Formats: sequence, C-alpha cells, structure tokens
Amino acid sequence: MLKNGLDYIGPGAARIEGYALRTAQQDGVYIGEPTTVDWLYVYPQGMEKMVTYKNERYNNTPMFITENGYGENSTNEELFHDVKRVEYMRSYLQALADAMSGSLCGEG
Repeated sequence: MLKNGLDYIGPGAARIEGYALRTAQQDGVYIGEPTTVDWLYVYPQGMEKMVTYKNERYNNTPMFITENGYGENSTNEELFHDVKRVEYMRSYLQALADAMSGSLCGEG
C-alpha cells in the first residue's frame, strides 16, 4: 500500500517504476483485433481490467487516462469514413463505464 499517498494516477505517464512486459499475446495466442500498427491491438477489456485494478490497489485514487487511441495507417479517403476508430472509442468508453460502475457498486 502507499506510504505517502497520491493526488492522482495517470496511466500513460513517462515515469514508470519497475518493469512490465508489454505483449499482445496471452498463452501464445494474440488477443484483440490487430491494427495496421504492428504492436497495437484492440482489447477494450484491458481498459476495464486496468481501471478496476488501479481502483482496488490504490483505494479509488483519482485517475487521469492520458493516452488512448486507435493506431492505423490510413489514407485521407479512409479517414473520412473512419468506422473502426469510432467503434474503438465506443468500445473503450464502454469498458471504462463498466469499470466505473463496478467501483461505485463496491465490486471493484
């Protein structure tokens, strides 16, 4: 548990303590939908899991999510009909709402 407390948590911040393995695989199987950016996969469940974990671990300390976006190499024409990016944002915002409602109900 924290000894000195925090004002807020900012996932995506440059300062990281410790080490975390970033991978798009679980048990050797890729999770989520791939994007055209080779290391980015769409996995909105990860947003819900991350927010729930941080709320439990850091006693609901306020959190600012500083980075979240859909990685894609697109032409100008594709950007006019950006259905995948809209679906990406909808699914991640839904996952965030689910995590928040779990916290408010005492589930996370």
